[in-house]
Amino acid sequence: RELAAKDPNTPNGSFLRDEDGTIIFFAVIMLLVMFMIGGMGVDIMRFESTRTELQQTADRATLAAASVKQRLDGTDVVNDYFLKAGLADKLTNVEVTNGANFRTVRTEARAKTNPIFMRLRGMSATDQIEARALSVANQQLSNVEIQLVLDVSGSMGGNKITDLKVAAKEFIDTVLA
Repeated sequence: RELAAKDPNTPNGSFLRDEDGTIIFFAVIMLLVMFMIGGMGVDIMRFESTRTELQQTADRATLAAASVKQRLDGTDVVNDYFLKAGLADKLTNVEVTNGANFRTVRTEARAKTNPIFMRLRGMSATDQIEARALSVANQQLSNVEIQLVLDVSGSMGGNKITDLKVAAKEFIDTVLA
């Protein structure tokens, strides 16, 4: 009160007791906090959008390539899907395994996103967030019919029929295993 009384611009110390405008400081701080949180949300949504597009492309490509009816090479099918989606540079690995009654395809992809607002929070300008996609598909044919045709005519006399029986037994053991 002594300072207010000595100040000619504050009659009767009214300046010290005046509360007009005190909420402005709090509102400005809250606005900055909301801006930073909203910006981080935008960065996270950009990352999630990239990751989702990458994962969906990997899933579609892997399923198409894993089809046992697919006549094209599995790696070519996956590469074509990523090329047409505009993500060819994001594809990192494709593994195709073919068998008598199955095909397995494993696809990996990575994409980096550059956060804009998270840099305000302490990320360096070179930091990026990496979105990864992994997709594995396996198609198998069940109830595969296998036939074993044996020649038991007169030309199979002697040791030939004995060797045929041994070979047929080995074949059956191998198939059942």
